Amino acid sequence: MDRLSLIFWLWMLSFGITFVWALVQVMVGRAVGARPGSVVLGYGPTLGKCHIGGILWSFRPIPGGSGVSFKGSTKDTESHDSLLQLSAPRYAAAVLLPWVVQVTIGMACLGASEALRQFGSGFAMPFELFLLRGRVERFFALVQHGELVTAWGLLSVKMAALNLLPFPFLAGGTLLLLPWRKARPGWVDKLGLISLAAIVTWALYVIYLLVTTLV
Repeated sequence: MDRLSLIFWLWMLSFGITFVWALVQVMVGRAVGARPGSVVLGYGPTLGKCHIGGILWSFRPIPGGSGVSFKGSTKDTESHDSLLQLSAPRYAAAVLLPWVVQVTIGMACLGASEALRQFGSGFAMPFELFLLRGRVERFFALVQHGELVTAWGLLSVKMAALNLLPFPFLAGGTLLLLPWRKARPGWVDKLGLISLAAIVTWALYVIYLLVTTLV
């Protein structure tokens, strides 16, 4: 596989997982009683917008992340977050189930035992910097050899594990802060900024590895 094809398939895999997560988040949110208002797919400048099923979808060029907003305007309040109005169990389901679906997809692609093993090791990825280059190279090799189903499954479970880490701005931290979901203590925001800086630094290193491996 030539370099351009490799970049294309890497983009498609990342965007596909981003889109599936957002779609499941919308479906789960509606199922538990929340009303999704908008979805943002990817990072960077907005390339296009459209309304689908009463939801505003925005598309951006850099995959790897997405966001679903449950805020909407009401007569009583300027910003009404229907997700925060849910009971604790429903709120937890809305946060957790989209990542359970990603792990299930990984199990379908890799087999149950291998997917769970890769999912478990994914929690340690931010702390194992010395292993990252080898992991990136092995993942590229999967894509280059056309093992796209395996690559999809692997990326799905790793992204699920990363997002379930106990940082305030990730799903794992959101679950831990469930009792304070409507009024977060001040220290949470400070901890969130520190952990966000650490994760961004890690992500930049991953991007550096991706670029240097490609060239």
